[in-house]
Amino acid sequence: ALSYLGLPVKQNAEIILPVLHFLKLLFTRLRSIVGQITVVRSFLHIPHPAAQRPCSVGDGQGFFQHFGVGDAGLGGGDLLQAVFQRLDLRRGGVIRAEDGNFYLYATESGKNNIPILRSSDLVNWTKVGEVFTAGNHPQITDKAGANLWAPDINKIGDRYVLYYSQPGENNKHAIGVASGPSPVGPFTDHGKLIGSDEIGVDISIDQFYIEEDGHKYMFWGSFRGIWAIELADDGLSLKPGAGKRKIAGDQYEGTYIHKRDGYYYLIVSTGDFMKDYHVVVGRSRSLMGP
Repeated sequence: ALSYLGLPVKQNAEIILPVLHFLKLLFTRLRSIVGQITVVRSFLHIPHPAAQRPCSVGDGQGFFQHFGVGDAGLGGGDLLQAVFQRLDLRRGGVIRAEDGNFYLYATESGKNNIPILRSSDLVNWTKVGEVFTAGNHPQITDKAGANLWAPDINKIGDRYVLYYSQPGENNKHAIGVASGPSPVGPFTDHGKLIGSDEIGVDISIDQFYIEEDGHKYMFWGSFRGIWAIELADDGLSLKPGAGKRKIAGDQYEGTYIHKRDGYYYLIVSTGDFMKDYHVVVGRSRSLMGP
């Protein structure tokens, strides 16, 4: 190549060889990227491992982060993110509805009002609507125009109940709730369910709904403790007289709970988001621990 360019090989070797080494590394990286693009292009034709794993949906409760849509996701998030570039799929909720389809509700990004995606196989996804519109978008904190985060969808009674988080100023975040007759709505917003000031817990986000022995509970929290409180039967408000209970310390967020063989597995995220953010798990014979 040097001879072809008319350059003396010996005199330029010390300069050119490092450049060639860099170009080799760059080529290797580009080839890797092209390979990923090829995977995305054939996304509709490749069964994803998440679609091949058994996934218990139970009685219709939302199962968080099954397809790489959350902090403790099981894969596929990169592919989804590549296909739906305008949607933030890092934190979302998925439910299998009565029609047999899966519905994914994504964190808002830009002008999306909690996008709704539908799939019959957890591989092929189509956007089918949005939970809110610009005209009825909730505002439950003092941060004007704040996006809604981490939607958690559940079937409670005959309603599809969606919980969402919204950031506020000075960590005064809040959790709201909406409900609708079908997975695509129309959804009615019921306002604030948990507020940082009202409940006495700053950064009140990352909600997770679970039912146990006929009771309905909300778990939530982010680096101010993981907390739990009982909800009313319809899931749209706190149970009168219910008090919050601290479940885990101040270094966790993104709660997900899975029951298996008599144990409750508490799966949470921890660490520095920019350095060593990772997932940890603990278990207990009791939903409330220890």
